[in-house]
Amino acid sequence: MIIQGKNQGGPTYNTMNNGAHPTPYSDGTLAIHIMYADSPILKDIEISNVYGSGICIWKCTDAIIQNVTTYNVSANQVLSADGKNESVDHFGYSIWSGASANTKISNCKAFNYRVYSCDPKLKSPHNNEQYDGKICGYIGIYCEYSPIQGNKNIESIHYEWLSDENTDKRGYAKVINCFVRGYTFGFKSESLMYIHFDNCKAIYNYIGFSIQASALIENCYINGLTIDYERCPQQGIESQRGGVCFSWWSGENNLHEQYLLNSYIESRKYQCISLGKGTVTIQHNTLRIYESAALIKTVTSFELAKVKISENRLIIDNIKPITSPEHIRITNTQKTDFSENYLYNLSNAPCELNISNGTLKTTYLMVISNIFPPLITVL
Repeated sequence: MIIQGKNQGGPTYNTMNNGAHPTPYSDGTLAIHIMYADSPILKDIEISNVYGSGICIWKCTDAIIQNVTTYNVSANQVLSADGKNESVDHFGYSIWSGASANTKISNCKAFNYRVYSCDPKLKSPHNNEQYDGKICGYIGIYCEYSPIQGNKNIESIHYEWLSDENTDKRGYAKVINCFVRGYTFGFKSESLMYIHFDNCKAIYNYIGFSIQASALIENCYINGLTIDYERCPQQGIESQRGGVCFSWWSGENNLHEQYLLNSYIESRKYQCISLGKGTVTIQHNTLRIYESAALIKTVTSFELAKVKISENRLIIDNIKPITSPEHIRITNTQKTDFSENYLYNLSNAPCELNISNGTLKTTYLMVISNIFPPLITVL
């Protein structure tokens, strides 16, 4: 199946067909929408030049989305129409599985090169960054919401819960061998959805993986080497930038188990990993930074239940000398385990590892069996 879009964006209905001129205000349309289906299969589909979103699976069970390629399927409403407020949660995605149990997304690719085309004088009210020329795209591939959460609906015959109104009806999904380029978020999980990401690639996204619920990321590649030179005009997102951002928007933070395993992340300006909330395990990865980037940083004042960072290769390559060279900063964590990591400093500039309790008391801190070469200071 091949779907080619005509609506290329615009602030009003009358200007929708006047060429490709997305604005910061409009959300666009939706190419494919599947609702309340049992075991739907979407396979071998190409969607191109849609100002809006690609595929939405809503309240389905056992959906399969396979071999889907989207090109310039994107939108986003980063600024409210009154021009005063940020808007952070809108349409403009390639694939979304919402409130659906056991979705499998595999061998899918989302290429987005659409950028905002608007008056260069139009700037963010929060960080004064102009919108013109910046990424116009919300999320590449994501899954969120538990099945019929909090509703008195009859559950699927494939699943059962303690009660119809149980709010802990967790959903599960797999995203395997997928690629995303050119969105605000490459991949995302949120709201009682457990996702297994395996062998996925994210390049040129403001945030490669936004993990806001329990998740396992393994065998993935995240590259921010080019997009790191651009600031996001949405300050709430800019403040959380990183190859992988763990748990910021979600609730029930200490219940989230988040894993990053056997993956490779590169960055020039931001941190490879941003820590916000939850329980995080970072193991057997390679993190490589250049210029003014950082390896791992806590980016909020919220409390993490536990952070385990072990058996990783941490490479500091060609960094710029700066006044405060914190390349690792782990704070506000009840339990921290930083062990058996190998740090390579390939630059001539010093670096600093700050593993402390921050403003909250750390009840358990272990830093053991790491290999620190010269020019690395541990605090």
